[in-house]
Amino acid sequence: MVLNMDLRQLVIGSLLVSLIACRSREEPNRAIQKPLLFIHCSITGEEHSEVVVIRVQYKKGGPNGRPAMTNSTAGVLLDEVALEKDSAGYSGAYYEISRPAANFEGSHTLDFIDSTGKTTAYKFDYFPFRITPDVGTVIQTKPMLLRLTPASKQQAMVTLLLTDTAFNNEDVNLRSALSNSSLEITEEMWQKLKPGPVVMEIVREERIAMDKATGYAGRIAIIYGMKREFVATGSPE
Repeated sequence: MVLNMDLRQLVIGSLLVSLIACRSREEPNRAIQKPLLFIHCSITGEEHSEVVVIRVQYKKGGPNGRPAMTNSTAGVLLDEVALEKDSAGYSGAYYEISRPAANFEGSHTLDFIDSTGKTTAYKFDYFPFRITPDVGTVIQTKPMLLRLTPASKQQAMVTLLLTDTAFNNEDVNLRSALSNSSLEITEEMWQKLKPGPVVMEIVREERIAMDKATGYAGRIAIIYGMKREFVATGSPE
């Protein structure tokens, strides 16, 4: 998957916030029981990427726990297709699969299979957002309200990054809860930027908490990012 580097870093930053802190050492656990597991699942897409990446990681004891190695019986299915098991030195063992973005919009099912072979299903919807109104190639530096559509059905966080070409400016890097599916760019934000070329990046993260009644604890994070480039001009007098 080829991602724009700046947006890729922003998406990774959003993932790191939700993951909190990963420890690299894995703990073998051949008889994992569901109450001991915390599952972190991320579904990550980008406006101009051709794929959506689904990654699942089991952690022992909670969200800050160490990655847990599962036995050959355990696994994860996305729409009845098995995720591949892999491992990285920093983040530990995980399951991952990439799906074509062009036909991924809609409802999907994740099946989590424990070490006894029992399956627990979770459903989620994946709908990339669009901004309304969309920005053109030249915009005036005045307050504006952007709507992210379709509206999120889940609790959502949004990250807004505005970057200009001046090295001594603060830029804008805001992460907050998404209210009414709207994102406001304020006058104070524009004042931090130099008129001229500006890069705007927006990442929305929707969170679905897993029902502990099933015996699992964890979350599913649906992350989608977009990028716009434009020239910012001063507001008319």
